[in-house]
Amino acid sequence: MTDDLDELARAWWEGRRLADGTRDERKRWSLGEPADVAAAWERVQRIVGDGGEPALELVLALLRGSPDEAGYAMVGAGPLEDVVTRYGNDLAPRLDELARQSPAFRRALASVWL
Repeated sequence: MTDDLDELARAWWEGRRLADGTRDERKRWSLGEPADVAAAWERVQRIVGDGGEPALELVLALLRGSPDEAGYAMVGAGPLEDVVTRYGNDLAPRLDELARQSPAFRRALASVWL
């Protein structure tokens, strides 16, 4: 499952890159191209929306795939914030554990607005 999540994270980061890319890249992205990246983007949204441990594992994969430390803030203000906002009470012990174990997760958590 980790390989699948890492591949999903790579596609999500490609979507982020396209969203900030050249005019042509942004236009293609707005039209859902490339289709595999758009499908991955939607899958990330579904996993985050469903919450639970799978959503946290996805967040960890996104952090592993981050192109740089600035990406931690993107994950924190995006998918992680959605998970914490919707499911934070249920996941509090696991969130605490991850924050203690992972500097990247801790940095991402610092970007969550409640």
